Amino acid sequence: MEWRSVPASVFLIMAALTLTPTLAADRATSNVDPEDRFEFDLFVTLGYLDGDILRFANVPGTEPLPVEEALGLAQDSSLVGDVAVRGSMRLWSAGRVVVQLAHQEIDGSAITDAMDDLELDWLFLEHRFGDQSWLRLGRAPVVFGLRNHLRDDGVDRVFTQLPYGFYRQGDQVTDTVDGLSIHYRTHGRWGLALDAYVGEWELLEAQSEVNRVNAPLPETVVVVDAEDAWGGAAWLEGPAGFRLGIGAQRFAIGTATTARPPGEETDWEQEFGSVEIDRERWLFRVEFRQIRYPSIFLPEQVQLPLPVVLSGAFQSEVTSDDYYAEIGVKMGQKWRLHLRRDVAKHRSTSTGAFLSQPFVAKSHTEELLEDTGLGLTYRLQDNLHLRAEFHDYEAQTVTLDPASVGGDTVGVVLTRANPTSGGSYAIVGASWRW
Repeated sequence: MEWRSVPASVFLIMAALTLTPTLAADRATSNVDPEDRFEFDLFVTLGYLDGDILRFANVPGTEPLPVEEALGLAQDSSLVGDVAVRGSMRLWSAGRVVVQLAHQEIDGSAITDAMDDLELDWLFLEHRFGDQSWLRLGRAPVVFGLRNHLRDDGVDRVFTQLPYGFYRQGDQVTDTVDGLSIHYRTHGRWGLALDAYVGEWELLEAQSEVNRVNAPLPETVVVVDAEDAWGGAAWLEGPAGFRLGIGAQRFAIGTATTARPPGEETDWEQEFGSVEIDRERWLFRVEFRQIRYPSIFLPEQVQLPLPVVLSGAFQSEVTSDDYYAEIGVKMGQKWRLHLRRDVAKHRSTSTGAFLSQPFVAKSHTEELLEDTGLGLTYRLQDNLHLRAEFHDYEAQTVTLDPASVGGDTVGVVLTRANPTSGGSYAIVGASWRW
C-alpha cells in the first residue's frame, strides 16, 4: 500500500479531537450506547467484460491512446469492479469520524495504474445538526450530480459503472474534497437541499500523444492537483422521488504535464443540471455537465511525423458537453431493466505558431463517445444483486483543422481518427453490500 499524500485535513481532525475541550467533554459524558458507537460497511462490485474494444487511430510513430482509457475499460476481456470498506466511530451524540478505504480493479487500465492499490477514499469528522444537515471536515464525499457521492454502492444501480460522460473515471470530476463541506436541508414534503465545499482534490489527466513524439512518457494517465477549489449545489426535492438540481465547481491545476508546461496554471470551470423521478415501478433520470478549460501543447519546437513543424506554444480553449438519459422499470419485486444513452462531446478553438506564423484552427464539434446500454439486474437478496448489461458505442479522437496563413491553406497540422469508429461490449457481474 502506497498513498500519494495524506491530506492536511487529517491533521485538522486530530487537532479537533485532542485539543478542543468542549468536544472532549462531550465525548466523555456522551450517552451513546456502546453498541451503536461503531459501524462497518463493505461494498463489493465485480464484473467480467467481453467485447470488441476498439482503439483510436493514432499519429504515425506514436503509441495509441485506446478508447478504453476513457471508458475505464482496458481489454477486450477483463475484470472490472471495486471494493470499499467503510467504518465510523461515534464520538459524541451528534458527531462521528468516518474512514473509507477502496480498491478499484480494471485489468490493464492506465487509469488504475495511476491510482494506488489501496486508496484513502474518506477520512472526515462530521457534526450533524438534526437528522438532515451536517458539517464535515476532512476528505469527504462531494455532491456533484445525483450519483457521484454513491460511487461505491453498486447494489443501488443497474449498470456496473456510472455514465462516463457525466461522471468520468477520475478525470474532470472528483468524488471527494480535502477541506470543509456542509449540507443543509429544509423539512417538509417539499424540501430545499444546499451543499457547499471548499478545499482541494486530485484528478487524473491523460498525457498528450503529440508531446510523446519527442519526449516519450512512461504514463499515459497521471495524477494532478486541483487547488483553490470550491463548489456547491442546490436541490429541490419532493414526493414521488422527485429531485431537481443545479451545481458548479471552480478549481485551478498547476501540475506540469504535456498539456501544461512548468509554471503554468490553468483555471477550470464546470456546471451541471440534474432531474430525477424515482417512482415505485419506474425511474427517469437526465443529467447534463459542461466543463471549460485551456490546454497548452508543444512548449518547445517539435517535428511531427508529418511534413509540419510547430514552434512555440500551441494553445487550445476546450469546452466539453457531457450528458446522459436513463429510464428504468421495476418488474415485480426482483427484476429491474434500464436503458441508458451516454454522450460526451468536445469542441475547441486553437491558436499556435506554424513556421513562426500565427494561425487559427477553426472551432469544431466532435463526438468523443456515444454509448447506449441496456442493463438488467436480479435481486437475489436485499444486499446481493446480479447483473447483465450490453453496450453499443461510437467513438472518435480529436481532429485539428487545416492550418491557414494569410488566408491560404498551407497544410494539415494533425488529423486523427476520421471517420468515427464503433464497437460493443457486454458485462456480467454482481454487487454485494454487507
